[in-house]
Amino acid sequence: MNNSTFFFDIDGTLATYQKPVSHQLREKLLYLKIKGHKIFLCTGRGYSDLPPNLLSIGFNGIICSTGAYLRIQDKVIWDCPFPRPLLLELYNYLRELKISSYFEGSSFIYRAEQGESLEKQFPAIDQLLQQPPSTMDAIYSVTFHLKQAEELPAITQWAQAHHLNLFMQTKLHGDILMKECNKAIGIKKMLEYLHLTDWPSFGFGDSPNDIDMFRTVNTSIAMGHAPTEVKEAASYITGTFEEDGVFEFLEKFE
Repeated sequence: MNNSTFFFDIDGTLATYQKPVSHQLREKLLYLKIKGHKIFLCTGRGYSDLPPNLLSIGFNGIICSTGAYLRIQDKVIWDCPFPRPLLLELYNYLRELKISSYFEGSSFIYRAEQGESLEKQFPAIDQLLQQPPSTMDAIYSVTFHLKQAEELPAITQWAQAHHLNLFMQTKLHGDILMKECNKAIGIKKMLEYLHLTDWPSFGFGDSPNDIDMFRTVNTSIAMGHAPTEVKEAASYITGTFEEDGVFEFLEKFE
């Protein structure tokens, strides 16, 4: 295999919150680096939410917040946070509708809800919004959780009216980002920065927000448990996360 670039989603692809990357897959990723390939995380998670056991692999670059935050080692090479006025408007809108939401920054995940257990885990977004703009942690993605599917049309219409991207991960769970942000844009900017646009590229994922990635890389691989629309956008379908599908593909095509 010629030197190539590999882009990996995290949740349901490399790992989950409950299950870390498998030992054999971890070793395979390290082997790819040794052979001269470049490996990247390409995830909807914010940088503050990345698992240390994955970061310790030493990815050549990280695309976070569905393409809104790009980082190589300690250097942020591009980002696209919410402008403060728009962030305040979105916060007030979700609060008015009583929609559960979390605000993902580069340093912390901030909560909009109250509750003793939440207060121990996440700082409050309203406290962040009271800070001066010069010291405020940038917010790159807003995750929301609906109580019922009937709430979706209103929030979709609001996002479109404000020229924002909205990605649904499930029927009740989605992310809102700036219009300039998706995984495809993140990949293109990363490859241009590193002068790797001529290298063959592979992308692995399992969620609707991976479809943009699939349309950008040369070879796209959907996990076996991915929704139908994700599989239809992919070049190949590998095993499920539980079957260590990424390792299965890399073993076959190495």
